[in-house]
Amino acid sequence: MDMLACRLGGQNTEIPPALFNENICPAEKCMIVWDEVAAFKYQEGDGDLLYEMIELYLMEGPKQLSELARFQEEGKLIALTDTAHAIKGTTAIVYADTAKACAVRQEQTARSNQPADFQGMIEALVKAVKNLIKNLQDAKNTKNQCC
Repeated sequence: MDMLACRLGGQNTEIPPALFNENICPAEKCMIVWDEVAAFKYQEGDGDLLYEMIELYLMEGPKQLSELARFQEEGKLIALTDTAHAIKGTTAIVYADTAKACAVRQEQTARSNQPADFQGMIEALVKAVKNLIKNLQDAKNTKNQCC
């Protein structure tokens, strides 16, 4: 178990309270940023494969944030929704429930044409993805330092 902890690194369970406005992101305050153990099990215990997935996410996550910002600036709700859908999929791979919940909320609300605080939902999604990127980068750095 110590080897798993070494390979996967620690996690930051402190998430800014602003992320959890009930109307924006229906997640519980105690949710972890990403579940290393579940992600490790999903990769059938292949730590190298997990870290390849982390590397891919660390390349893709910032691109998705850039797309969100661009589509938000251009007022393209459908493109924002499609990007939220993509984020939902990429965050699911690393079991990042908070970011995934924010993406699902934004996507479902937009697709159902419900009036909503899309600005707030996008801000929550951006914060969750940035927090995830930071945590994945920390896990990657920890792995590189100890293994």
